[in-house]
Amino acid sequence: MIVIQMPNPVSTAEFGSSIVAVGDINPAIFSADWLFHNQLIGDGDRDAAIKSPATVVSHQATVCETDWFRLQALPNQLAIASKNALSPALRDLAEGIFLLLPHMPVTAIGFNFHGHYQVSNEADWHKVGDTLAPKAIWKEIFPEGDYYVGLANLQVKATHGSRGDALNSATDGITIQVMPSGLVKPGVFLTLNDHRGSLTSEIGEKNPAEKAAALVAAEWDQTWDFATRTFEALLNKTIAYEGS
Repeated sequence: MIVIQMPNPVSTAEFGSSIVAVGDINPAIFSADWLFHNQLIGDGDRDAAIKSPATVVSHQATVCETDWFRLQALPNQLAIASKNALSPALRDLAEGIFLLLPHMPVTAIGFNFHGHYQVSNEADWHKVGDTLAPKAIWKEIFPEGDYYVGLANLQVKATHGSRGDALNSATDGITIQVMPSGLVKPGVFLTLNDHRGSLTSEIGEKNPAEKAAALVAAEWDQTWDFATRTFEALLNKTIAYEGS
């Protein structure tokens, strides 16, 4: 996690990330010893992972956890998540794994970022929910006085193209979720998923895992910056919004 200073009316944020690959995964590979012997982690990280009560290594699931990252491998998914301060070391670890396993059949990869943002007062906190999810129609269904209606979880997906284009769940795109923070109060929890699909290879192309490695190397930092700017803009614009 990283603490980011924000201008009023949003004062601070705690930020984290994960890199998630979907495909045909062999969980038993991803032990702390394997990471160490392939020079992806050092002695200290290997010892911390081996001693961690969270560590599991099996054909069904592997969990490798240190002070700064948590790796979880399942038969259909590999997820590497940051702990404590977010660092480019997370990018380097993911890229190194994909390069070591170029034939791993990865079909898609996602760059995920999340932040807990503290809002300066409760009125601004309510304004975020009221701006993104207006309550007028809900008050007609759940009369005020008998019910209180508030935003619990809003999800929006942005894809390239026009509204009339055919929907395709595999299309690359940005998904953002907004919900109340369970960590800071009053606060807002935001997540951003940057989905990159179509990693299957044609003849003469890089293998899927090599494509994933190239994406991580080239675009994870950019997505980190984009997520930070998007979260800040979303909160500041909704709090400042005066209606149409």
